[in-house]
Amino acid sequence: MHWLMRRALRDEKGQGLVELALVLPLLLLILLGIADLGRAFYYTVMITGAAREAAAYAAGNPSADAAAIAQHACNASGLTAFGSACPASFAVTCIAACPTNGGDSGVRVTYGFSLISGYLVDRVFNVNPLVLRAEARFPGTAP
Repeated sequence: MHWLMRRALRDEKGQGLVELALVLPLLLLILLGIADLGRAFYYTVMITGAAREAAAYAAGNPSADAAAIAQHACNASGLTAFGSACPASFAVTCIAACPTNGGDSGVRVTYGFSLISGYLVDRVFNVNPLVLRAEARFPGTAP
């Protein structure tokens, strides 16, 4: 019986499966983090372009009000179909006066970005949704 105990302690069958079970959650968390980072970068570029488009629109249309500028930013972002309502997590505010009356225009766009790994990350850090911000300024057409 003594040799059976020694052989059972040296037996390494299933060791790889146990190691995989221990490391797999960490690897999946890293993979989700990389995916979230890429998506956050994509949405940051998207709202930066929307802020630029809205600032240029405000500078070129002196009579445009804040609602028209916000709708233009929403259309430029690509988050919705053209002309439909913006998501609640997408907000546009004028840095300069709206309407601009031909003066300089400035627009700030914020977007509440939901993480894929939000359930896991929210247990440690309170960052879901992550607020992404972009600002753009454009010179006006007034003399």
